[in-house]
Amino acid sequence: MTNPEKTEMTFGLDEYQTRLSAVREGMSRGGVDTLLVHTFANIFYLIGHQTTGLANYHCLVIPASGDPFLVVRRLEAPLAAATSWIDDFVIWEDHEDPAAVTIAALVERGLDRGTIGVDKSSISVSARFMESIQSSISKASFTDAGGLVETARRIKSSAEVEYIRRAATMTSLGMQAAIDAVEPGVTENDVAAAAVSAMYRAGSEFMSREPTVTSGPRSGIAHTSFKRRVLEHGDSILLEMSACYNRYNAPQMRVVSIGDPSDQMKKWGEAVLSGLEAAIAAVQPGATAGDIERAVREKYEAAGLSAGKRAGYSVGIGFPVTWMEAEIIALKRDDPTVLEPGMVFHIVPALREARKFSVGCSETVLVTETGHEVLTQLDRKVFVK
Repeated sequence: MTNPEKTEMTFGLDEYQTRLSAVREGMSRGGVDTLLVHTFANIFYLIGHQTTGLANYHCLVIPASGDPFLVVRRLEAPLAAATSWIDDFVIWEDHEDPAAVTIAALVERGLDRGTIGVDKSSISVSARFMESIQSSISKASFTDAGGLVETARRIKSSAEVEYIRRAATMTSLGMQAAIDAVEPGVTENDVAAAAVSAMYRAGSEFMSREPTVTSGPRSGIAHTSFKRRVLEHGDSILLEMSACYNRYNAPQMRVVSIGDPSDQMKKWGEAVLSGLEAAIAAVQPGATAGDIERAVREKYEAAGLSAGKRAGYSVGIGFPVTWMEAEIIALKRDDPTVLEPGMVFHIVPALREARKFSVGCSETVLVTETGHEVLTQLDRKVFVK
């Protein structure tokens, strides 16, 4: 019988149990008796809890056996009950130190011994937390369990792929709306608004990152975005965005030129497009992350160019401030990670000349049993308005 409180679960219980089993296998291999999970994307992956209150402390505790429990702020507890499959919550009040509440829960449940795994690379694990738990729990040893959950997240299930596929459809609708909105006299904000409106109307939830809309001399500086600039003839406009479906993402990048692009922009655009095509063609089981990067780099080098960055990264789960899963797999030079069916990547060749212009074109790509499938869809070209 379905629990009436579980009104917003993203997956069925079997999916979560499979994930939990995979993580527990990793715990066993690493000699971890109790795992503390603080990274929110990992918490979502394992129990389904999602919230806009990401600044609040959350800690998912996974013992070697038995159900996990979540240390959660009282205000968040009803949402945690609605979105997750678990029923065991340890509440911290606003006047309490949540780290102290976590420590007390571990002691009370007899989990203050053996080996406790903590992802020390997580930005959600502070030095103060580590000092506090290590000084308070003397019976246990502590080990860095970074990457343990991320390893399980590498290969997406069929249900996850379907969510990414739906997000991809919404992303491409947003991208087309943004391209259609570009013209002299409108602002970067106008273009961003067109993209966001199209994606939200298509069914996207709140996004893991706002769209990138950056124009003219601003477009050549990475990680800028819309800031009220008025578009002018001769501008290049870099567009990058991802809709979000059940917290799964499918990013895409395109560039628009108002008026004919310069010879330099044409040359760079050809290199980017050929690099993307080569990278997509290289995606297949047994290839490595480094192979994908090399496919892009060789096209750049043939044109006498260099990007000086990775070719892409894993994508799937996303919460603000990012849709990236680069901590799981990055398509970087000489990376030996072997591609397997079910992995999903954002392949994003881009070239920039600071304070002048940029050119980029990207797709979200699934590794299949026989090769690959491009999930985002739109013409691959420099759009001219």
